[in-house]
Order: sequence, then C-alpha cells, then structure tokens
Amino acid sequence: MTRKYAVTSSFRRLSRLLALCTVSCLMLLAGTTVDSFARDDHHSGHHKGKSLLIFGDSLSDTGNAAALGAQIATPPFEGLIPAGPYSILRFTNGRTWVEHLAKKVGAPEAAKAVFQFPAKGRNYAVGGARARLVPGGFNLQEQVGLFLSSIGNTVTRKDRVVIALGGNDVRDAIVEFGSTLTSGGTEAAAQVAAAQILCQAVASIEQNVSLLHNFAGAKRFFVMNSPDLGLVPAITVLGSGASALGTKLSGLFNRLLASGDTPLPGSGGFGICALTGVSIHGLSVLESSLPGIEVMLFDVFSLLNEVVADPQVFHLSNGTDACITPGVIVGAICQKPQKYIFWDGIHPTAAMHRIVAHKAAALLPATPGNTASTGAILPTD
Repeated sequence: MTRKYAVTSSFRRLSRLLALCTVSCLMLLAGTTVDSFARDDHHSGHHKGKSLLIFGDSLSDTGNAAALGAQIATPPFEGLIPAGPYSILRFTNGRTWVEHLAKKVGAPEAAKAVFQFPAKGRNYAVGGARARLVPGGFNLQEQVGLFLSSIGNTVTRKDRVVIALGGNDVRDAIVEFGSTLTSGGTEAAAQVAAAQILCQAVASIEQNVSLLHNFAGAKRFFVMNSPDLGLVPAITVLGSGASALGTKLSGLFNRLLASGDTPLPGSGGFGICALTGVSIHGLSVLESSLPGIEVMLFDVFSLLNEVVADPQVFHLSNGTDACITPGVIVGAICQKPQKYIFWDGIHPTAAMHRIVAHKAAALLPATPGNTASTGAILPTD
C-alpha cells in the first residue's frame, strides 16, 4: 500500500511536468497550411538522389516545431521538459543525430526541416509528435499524410525511410499508468491502460510503413525503437519506482514493435494488445508480408544503457544529470555540456546525438556516400 502511494504521488508530479511538452504541436500550421504546403511545386517529395526521408519527434526535429510557432525555450527554463525547442531551433544544444546521419550517407540536405526548407528538406519530424494518432499533434499519420499529399511523393529504391517515434507514446503510457492508480484503479488495470497506448503506437507505425510502401513505393525502412525512459533525468528524479516503470514500458513497446503480440500466460492465447482491442503484427512479420521490403530496427534502448553504464568509454563523464537547471538564469546551462549524456530531462546533448548517429550509420550497408567508420567508438567530424 505504501509503495502504491509513493508511485502515485510521483506520477502526479510527472503529469504536471509532461504537460509542458505539448505546445510544439498545438501551434501546428502557424503561418503555414497543409494545403498550401502540399501545393508547393518545389516541395521536398521530389528529390532524385536523396537517400533519407525522415519522420519523427523532437529527437529528429531540426526546425519544424520552431517554424510552426513553438515557443523558444530560454533561461530561466520552466522545467526539465521544454515547451518548445531551444535557441538553435532544436531540442538539444547542437546538431541532431539525423543531421549527422544524413551527412554520413551523402544526403545532408535531407535532414533539413520541411517547414523551413520546403524545396530541399525531407525531414517531417516535429517535437512532441506521437506514433499513434492523438488530438492536437503533428503525429506520424499527419507527417506521412503530408508527404503522400505532396507533389512528387514517390520514394526511390535508394531512399531509406527513417521512422523515429514512440518515446512520447511511452511517456504517455507512464502517465496513464499513474493516473489509473490515482483514480483508484488496480495495478492490473493500470498495466492494461498503459499497454493500450503502446499497442496503438506500434499499430500506427505498422500502418504507416504499409502506406509508404503501397502508395509511395518505399522499400527500405530504418526504424528506431524507444530509448530507455527509466534512465532519463525527468523520470529518475521521481524515484526508483518511476524509473523501473519507465524501463518496463519502454521495453514492452520495443518488444511489441519488433516481434508483435505474444500470448500471455492464462489468457487463452491472447496477447496484451489483443486484450486491449488492438491488432499488431510486429516489424518482423510485416517485413515478411510486404514484397521487397527491408526493415532495419535501430536499438537505441540498448545503446543508451551502454553509454549510461560507462560514459567514459564514449568520452563523457555525466550519465545521470540534465545539463540545464530550471528556474535560474545564472548557471542555467552546465559548464561542459559536451561531457553530458542528457541536455534536459528527456533529450540528449549534441554529444550523445553524435554517438547515436555514429551507431546508426554503422548499421547501414556500405555505399559510396556512406562515410561512417565502424572501427571507432566516436565519429571524428
């Protein structure tokens, strides 16, 4: 009983904290409309020779949230989770992993934000986006729909479609778990409520992979799973119970994404998603069912655990704290952000983004434009 109270108390705090991170999508289309964007003859759907097409959230946003009117986060910061991007128009202190990756594969302009550079960019990622469809956000379905409605929306055989969403859905699941408990629900009910969100997120990723394959000819996909949210400062500050739940739900999302619904003991052969009324298959099954498709799963969950366990190996020193400090002007930013894993409560520093990009590039097949060095822990650029 005491344990349940401690967890629910922590999640009241978490709910208030996470509420700050929605405005980047609520300000969608400030000064720009989807219709006018889709009619742009120079829209980025038509790009011969480009090798990346990017859908994602704040980890991959290179300026879309800012272009759509999100408030820029400046000191004194309101909290560990920003309401919008920072002054460089990203949710970090430097280049994102997709910018490094695009450069490494020989397509640097592909990482440009489409709402800033409609004639060049192929990056539809928006901070705050979810994989599943939720009100008020520029989520995966809207991102894919905008691409499919654009002129020249085909994907060439050389293109690789990056889908990097799910972390915000896991955060929503954490909040839903706590909300169910605080409203008097049982732990079993809380688990089902949280799982339903994760199942919906996985189902949406599968559906949009199929849409891109069937309507744009996409065949090569690079899908990032969820980082271990049990390690991020915004969760760890709430205590060990919140951290354990963050790790558990991140892991559940990743297992569902990779392998689909598996039967639960005593369920009569039903998996957790089936019990919540959501049908999923897993990327491994989807890959075998769509002709000519290739799905590469990027395990950023394991990578984050590896870096946090031994930051020094990656030339870092702080694997637990956020670089920023909310509520102050002097000392709002740590003195050596290049030594930190986390920039704020949920986002990595530019240094960690480089590590992610290097790992991602090393997974891709060698091509004339791919300059990734698989022999080094860190890139040299």
